[in-house]
Amino acid sequence: MPRDLPRWLDGGTDAVSSRSGRRARGLPWPWIALVLAVLAVVAVGVRFRSPLRAVRHLWRPGQSAPVAAPTRPAQPSLASLPAVQYSPQRLPPAWAGPLPYPILIAGGGHLLEVTPTNQVVWQYPPAGPASGSAAGAPLAVTDAFFAPNGGSVVATAEHQGVVARIDYYAKRIGWRFGVAGQPGGDATHLDYPDDAHALPSGNVMVADIRNCRILTLAPAGAVLASWGAPQAGYCKTDLGKGTFGYPNGDAPQADGSVLVSFSADDHIALLSSAGKVLWDMTAPNLYGGFVSDAQLLPGGDILVCGYGNPGSVVRFNRHGVVWHYFASSGAGALSDPTTALVLPGGDVLVADSGHNRVVVVDPGTNQIVWQYATGLQDPEGIDIDSFRDWRGWLAGSAAGGKG
Repeated sequence: MPRDLPRWLDGGTDAVSSRSGRRARGLPWPWIALVLAVLAVVAVGVRFRSPLRAVRHLWRPGQSAPVAAPTRPAQPSLASLPAVQYSPQRLPPAWAGPLPYPILIAGGGHLLEVTPTNQVVWQYPPAGPASGSAAGAPLAVTDAFFAPNGGSVVATAEHQGVVARIDYYAKRIGWRFGVAGQPGGDATHLDYPDDAHALPSGNVMVADIRNCRILTLAPAGAVLASWGAPQAGYCKTDLGKGTFGYPNGDAPQADGSVLVSFSADDHIALLSSAGKVLWDMTAPNLYGGFVSDAQLLPGGDILVCGYGNPGSVVRFNRHGVVWHYFASSGAGALSDPTTALVLPGGDVLVADSGHNRVVVVDPGTNQIVWQYATGLQDPEGIDIDSFRDWRGWLAGSAAGGKG
């Protein structure tokens, strides 16, 4: 029987939701039984397992080919790397290969920035003795996204109940909200915050999962807006009543609207800047997973992870599924994928948290074409660094060293 929300998401609920019924409706078993009966009469002795496997293949594609772990080249010391200045108005030159830019990876209590050639060029907390700040000591971050100008990172520490803004170059916390180690649902506490984003205004939006709400926070620490509210018992999604079922994703859009993912009932909704429901829908078959961190793509498609083991990634729109990735076993299988992003070249970057790796999938072949797994532990958050020319600096450093 399909499991309900993970224990860490709802605080220990074991009740089974309507997922099992929705999943069962995916295959019209009475019709299949009738067809099999007719085939049995017409062709006695014919073995049915082969056609049944073909039907299942249409619903659940096979696994991708195994991918060897990439070899990690030698890299310069982090202490020797400079603060490469960013240029928000112009993308830096792209790297060759499936990953065009370095990526930010959050998980295991720290942040890493990794280049397409598997070099670590930035990390938080910084290496060496623990560094504090006016806002406190480093946090055990679990998720992070760049601010719109690339100069800071907004991170969440889910287990500590804190959201913080980290200066990229100083590697210090400049602002944070929540009381570490004290989960709560009032105007100063959070309970398992996730998916925090810096808005163009400077405010921060965060999904407060176990409180079943989404907050907009001012840099000074005040709650400017709160959508949803804590519920007694199991949180349910009823947008007509303004209740949210474990929101785990809030993706701000350029027009001020927000795409919200609800783990309960696999709902995805687009809300206006004032919290009005513009549209909502239920995600398609996620192959046993739960909706995680939906992204609204140019053109209107939605990309979403199915958080499960094995897990999936699905791209769909109102007309149906455009693409999906699922492997039931083997090196291509995903385990509890949390976030997926479409790269500039069309490949898909996935945080494969259960396998302690980040991968790039080619949608044309459904093959993993790049992965990074060195030193990662439960990587939940990923973002693309399109602000800094790390390729240019690293090339210049190598040339200077040879001279």
